[in-house]
Amino acid sequence: MKLCILVLLLAQAAGKVALSGHVTDSVTHQPVIGARIQYQSLETASDQNGNWSLNVKPFVTNRELFISKDGYAGIRHYFVLKSGTAESHDFELSPAAHLSGRLVDRDSDRPVAGMYATLRRSNGGVFYADASGEDGSF
Repeated sequence: MKLCILVLLLAQAAGKVALSGHVTDSVTHQPVIGARIQYQSLETASDQNGNWSLNVKPFVTNRELFISKDGYAGIRHYFVLKSGTAESHDFELSPAAHLSGRLVDRDSDRPVAGMYATLRRSNGGVFYADASGEDGSF
Protein backbone atom coordinates (compact mmCIF):
# COMPACT_ATOMS: atom_id res chain seq x y z
CA MET A 1 0.00 0.00 0.00
CA LYS A 2 2.84 2.42 0.87
CA LEU A 3 4.48 1.70 -2.50
CA CYS A 4 1.22 2.48 -4.37
CA ILE A 5 0.88 5.79 -2.54
CA LEU A 6 4.52 6.65 -3.28
CA VAL A 7 4.06 5.85 -6.99
CA LEU A 8 0.92 8.01 -7.07
CA LEU A 9 2.67 10.94 -5.37
CA LEU A 10 5.69 10.70 -7.68
CA ALA A 11 3.46 10.52 -10.75
CA GLN A 12 1.41 13.54 -9.67
CA ALA A 13 4.60 15.47 -8.89
CA ALA A 14 5.82 14.81 -12.45
CA GLY A 15 2.52 16.10 -13.90
CA LYS A 16 1.25 12.59 -14.49
CA VAL A 17 -1.61 10.59 -13.04
CA ALA A 18 -1.62 6.94 -12.01
CA LEU A 19 -3.93 4.80 -14.10
CA SER A 20 -4.24 1.24 -12.80
CA GLY A 21 -6.46 -1.80 -12.70
CA HIS A 22 -6.90 -5.54 -12.62
CA VAL A 23 -7.43 -8.10 -15.42
CA THR A 24 -9.29 -11.38 -14.87
CA ASP A 25 -10.60 -14.24 -16.99
CA SER A 26 -14.37 -13.82 -17.54
CA VAL A 27 -15.01 -17.56 -17.13
CA THR A 28 -12.71 -18.58 -14.26
CA HIS A 29 -12.45 -15.12 -12.63
CA GLN A 30 -8.74 -15.86 -12.09
CA PRO A 31 -6.08 -13.18 -12.72
CA VAL A 32 -4.78 -12.98 -16.28
CA ILE A 33 -0.99 -12.85 -16.16
CA GLY A 34 0.80 -10.99 -18.95
CA ALA A 35 -2.21 -9.21 -20.46
CA ARG A 36 -1.01 -6.23 -22.53
CA ILE A 37 -2.42 -2.83 -21.62
CA GLN A 38 -1.70 -0.21 -24.28
CA TYR A 39 -2.32 3.51 -24.05
CA GLN A 40 -0.99 5.55 -26.97
CA SER A 41 2.78 4.83 -27.04
CA LEU A 42 2.81 3.42 -23.49
CA GLU A 43 2.45 -0.26 -22.75
CA THR A 44 2.57 -2.47 -19.68
CA ALA A 45 1.59 -6.01 -18.74
CA SER A 46 -0.48 -7.40 -15.91
CA ASP A 47 1.51 -9.09 -13.15
CA GLN A 48 1.02 -12.50 -11.49
CA ASN A 49 -2.04 -11.09 -9.67
CA GLY A 50 -3.56 -9.51 -12.79
CA ASN A 51 -2.65 -5.98 -11.62
CA TRP A 52 -1.30 -3.27 -13.91
CA SER A 53 -0.48 0.46 -13.75
CA LEU A 54 0.64 3.27 -16.03
CA ASN A 55 1.60 6.86 -15.29
CA VAL A 56 -0.04 9.08 -17.91
CA LYS A 57 -0.58 12.77 -18.51
CA PRO A 58 -4.11 13.88 -17.57
CA PHE A 59 -6.52 14.64 -20.41
CA VAL A 60 -10.08 15.87 -20.76
CA THR A 61 -11.05 14.20 -24.02
CA ASN A 62 -11.83 10.54 -24.72
CA ARG A 63 -8.78 8.31 -24.83
CA GLU A 64 -8.47 4.60 -25.48
CA LEU A 65 -6.94 1.72 -23.58
CA PHE A 66 -6.50 -1.54 -25.46
CA ILE A 67 -6.29 -4.71 -23.37
CA SER A 68 -5.20 -7.96 -25.05
CA LYS A 69 -3.67 -11.38 -24.54
CA ASP A 70 -3.24 -14.33 -26.89
CA GLY A 71 -6.17 -16.69 -26.52
CA TYR A 72 -8.56 -13.91 -25.47
CA ALA A 73 -10.76 -11.39 -27.27
CA GLY A 74 -9.27 -7.89 -26.94
CA ILE A 75 -11.07 -4.98 -25.27
CA ARG A 76 -11.10 -1.31 -26.28
CA HIS A 77 -12.01 0.98 -23.38
CA TYR A 78 -12.67 4.71 -23.83
CA PHE A 79 -12.52 7.11 -20.89
CA VAL A 80 -11.62 10.64 -19.72
CA LEU A 81 -8.92 11.24 -17.07
CA LYS A 82 -8.92 14.67 -15.44
CA SER A 83 -5.95 16.34 -13.76
CA GLY A 84 -5.35 15.41 -10.14
CA THR A 85 -7.31 12.16 -10.23
CA ALA A 86 -6.07 8.59 -10.12
CA GLU A 87 -8.30 5.95 -11.65
CA SER A 88 -8.64 2.21 -11.47
CA HIS A 89 -10.17 0.23 -14.33
CA ASP A 90 -10.82 -3.49 -13.99
CA PHE A 91 -11.36 -5.71 -17.03
CA GLU A 92 -12.54 -9.25 -17.70
CA LEU A 93 -11.10 -10.85 -20.82
CA SER A 94 -13.24 -13.47 -22.57
CA PRO A 95 -11.51 -16.52 -23.99
CA ALA A 96 -11.36 -16.36 -27.79
CA ALA A 97 -13.63 -18.67 -29.73
CA HIS A 98 -12.19 -21.85 -31.20
CA LEU A 99 -13.58 -23.31 -34.37
CA SER A 100 -12.74 -26.72 -35.74
CA GLY A 101 -14.42 -29.22 -37.99
CA ARG A 102 -14.11 -31.65 -40.86
CA LEU A 103 -15.10 -31.05 -44.48
CA VAL A 104 -16.53 -34.05 -46.30
CA ASP A 105 -18.14 -34.58 -49.67
CA ARG A 106 -21.91 -34.73 -49.14
CA ASP A 107 -22.46 -37.56 -51.60
CA SER A 108 -19.47 -39.83 -50.90
CA ASP A 109 -18.71 -38.84 -47.29
CA ARG A 110 -15.01 -38.67 -48.27
CA PRO A 111 -12.75 -35.99 -46.73
CA VAL A 112 -12.18 -32.86 -48.80
CA ALA A 113 -8.56 -31.67 -48.58
CA GLY A 114 -7.40 -28.14 -49.42
CA MET A 115 -10.81 -26.48 -49.05
CA TYR A 116 -10.88 -23.22 -47.10
CA ALA A 117 -13.15 -22.73 -44.10
CA THR A 118 -13.59 -18.96 -43.71
CA LEU A 119 -15.32 -16.89 -41.04
CA ARG A 120 -16.10 -13.30 -41.87
CA ARG A 121 -16.66 -10.35 -39.57
CA SER A 122 -19.95 -8.45 -39.87
CA ASN A 123 -18.02 -5.62 -41.61
CA GLY A 124 -16.84 -8.06 -44.29
CA GLY A 125 -13.28 -8.57 -43.01
CA VAL A 126 -11.90 -12.07 -42.61
CA PHE A 127 -11.83 -13.29 -39.01
CA TYR A 128 -10.44 -16.77 -39.67
CA ALA A 129 -9.40 -18.77 -42.72
CA ASP A 130 -7.68 -22.14 -42.85
CA ALA A 131 -7.39 -24.92 -45.42
CA SER A 132 -8.59 -28.40 -44.56
CA GLY A 133 -5.99 -31.14 -44.19
CA GLU A 134 -5.82 -34.52 -45.93
CA ASP A 135 -8.49 -35.89 -43.57
CA GLY A 136 -10.72 -32.83 -44.19
CA SER A 137 -10.08 -31.35 -40.74
CA PHE A 138 -9.50 -27.65 -40.10
